[in-house]
Amino acid sequence: MSTEIWTILSILKWSEKFLREKGVAAAKHGAECLLAFVLGCQRLDLYLRFDQPLTTTERAAYKKLLLRRASREPLQYITGEAWFMSEKFKVSLHTLIPRYDTEILAETVLRYLDQAELIVDIGAGSGILAVTFAKRGKKVLALDISPEALAVAKANAAAHQAVDKIEFICADLLAGVNIPPVRGVFLVSNPPYISPAEYAALEPEVREHEPRLALLAQNDGLEFYQKILAQSGAVSDLKGVFFEVGHRQAGAVAKLLQDRFQIPAQIVRDLGGKERVVYTLL
Repeated sequence: MSTEIWTILSILKWSEKFLREKGVAAAKHGAECLLAFVLGCQRLDLYLRFDQPLTTTERAAYKKLLLRRASREPLQYITGEAWFMSEKFKVSLHTLIPRYDTEILAETVLRYLDQAELIVDIGAGSGILAVTFAKRGKKVLALDISPEALAVAKANAAAHQAVDKIEFICADLLAGVNIPPVRGVFLVSNPPYISPAEYAALEPEVREHEPRLALLAQNDGLEFYQKILAQSGAVSDLKGVFFEVGHRQAGAVAKLLQDRFQIPAQIVRDLGGKERVVYTLL
């Protein structure tokens, strides 16, 4: 960037072109989010301040973040925050970035929330699901094998005033977890479901930055569905199992659920018609 006067509008135009040339998707949105983050304002506020020049300090801070995004580091890891169900959450390199797919999972569980006293969030990550259910008054067990991920989940629970409803447990799925006897338990999980072949073809933002532990699964991506269902027999008064599923996995996961419970599983599609969630109510 030259020493000419850079306004918000001119720097955004330059940045969008720069990011697009680096192969970054949604270049305009990314440039706007990063600049709003540097300026401490909302992204839409930029449109009211197009003629405002940036200070040398602001330009230097913005350039540093822009270069990180150009290297294909995810926007959410750069800012340390992401949105889920219209709420802001902290994220880190130890947690997956929340996606719309998981909102379909949350919305599906919310439709039946009154049927369970306890929600067990298996693979809690940043705690987006645990917090979502806790804020609706449910007791939640948030399980994750990563202590670093659980630290982020605890911070999010505190930020959303949901700590008193969530118990955080470092565990490998359900192994060794003492689930209290209550009236109705839901098992909810967005487990790793990317097969090794699919993993190699992921975008750099995902493959090179998001935690491999939370993405990769063997057995054509079915490994963790199989393990969770094998462990589910230890849960007393189980009332439902809800899974987010990967591309083309819904049929296979539905069969796993039907074989386990002898009840036909239900499949939920997103607004684009893609199968995103498979669940069984007992």
